[in-house]
Amino acid sequence: MDWGIPSKMTDLRSFLGLANYYRRFIKGYSKIVNLLTDLLRKDQKWEWAVACDDAFRLLEQAISSQPMLKPLVLGKWFDFEWVHRSGKHNDVADALSRKLVEEYVAAFIVIEFDFLDQIRESSKMDAVYLKLVEQVKSGLI
Repeated sequence: MDWGIPSKMTDLRSFLGLANYYRRFIKGYSKIVNLLTDLLRKDQKWEWAVACDDAFRLLEQAISSQPMLKPLVLGKWFDFEWVHRSGKHNDVADALSRKLVEEYVAAFIVIEFDFLDQIRESSKMDAVYLKLVEQVKSGLI
């Protein structure tokens, strides 16, 4: 890949940010980047030297040539084997495995109340209530 030589600090900072992401895959990363990071210091004047150009090209080539950084080639076959190694139980996977849980009814209670029926029965025997009902029906109240 060709990123082009950075012409200002922001371009170099962007490139080094990208390179820093891949630093663990590049052997001798800190030695390669040392000269370029010196250009980013506040007291340093921007002077792109031949050594900076060499370091930039070396880093550019290291980023684009690492086998693990290249895109996956789907035409290649993968050879793998599943091997179970017993050890610690994975509680998170067990919790998310959606095991079938059977539900049981422990108790079935039906609550019925006959409070209204009791009021109706007692009102038939109340003389004051019966007198009021008669007055309402006759239109006196």
